[in-house]
Amino acid sequence: MEHGRRMKFKVDTLSNEIYIYSYHPSKMNVYDMDTGNFKRNLKLNFEVANFELFPKDRITLFTTEYGYKKSAEKMLNEVYLTDIEGNEKDSIVNYNRLNNHNNIAGYTYLYYDGKQLCYMGNFKDTLFHLDSKFQKSPYISFKLGNKVKWEELNPVQGNTDKYSDFVTIGRMFETEEYFFFTIRVGIAHTNKINLLT
Repeated sequence: MEHGRRMKFKVDTLSNEIYIYSYHPSKMNVYDMDTGNFKRNLKLNFEVANFELFPKDRITLFTTEYGYKKSAEKMLNEVYLTDIEGNEKDSIVNYNRLNNHNNIAGYTYLYYDGKQLCYMGNFKDTLFHLDSKFQKSPYISFKLGNKVKWEELNPVQGNTDKYSDFVTIGRMFETEEYFFFTIRVGIAHTNKINLLT
């Protein structure tokens, strides 16, 4: 069995390849989209929360917010840019991770509409835009009315009940006319609402 548990995949229609990333063990394989034959393996020395084939001939990889006790560098770099072979070309540091990390759900939400890549960290309130030159900029800030700031969250396993009223943005997508997103109330098993807005 080549992949187990949770997986994420992206399709490159230009090169006719499919990229599959799986957790535990952390690995990314590339296959021929027509035949399913294995083509290559990308050597990544960090855990990936999400990824996109963007910009051209590059892969943008978002790291998890936890699990890097052995490497402060890997914990702080929230985004990596690699070539299609997995060789690191650039990265973006997020110093907020010094005080806000090691939670149980540190995964990045993102969407790519073919022109722009937008992403937001789990439990956060700001959506960021990443352009084709790998430059990050704030795109939309949400006023969610939470009594607890996301910087003060410490949702480790077993203590999520105290955040049962915490509001956060989940999945999202944008068209030329509308912006769609889900609103979640609560963290982990305390989730109470999931609305399409």
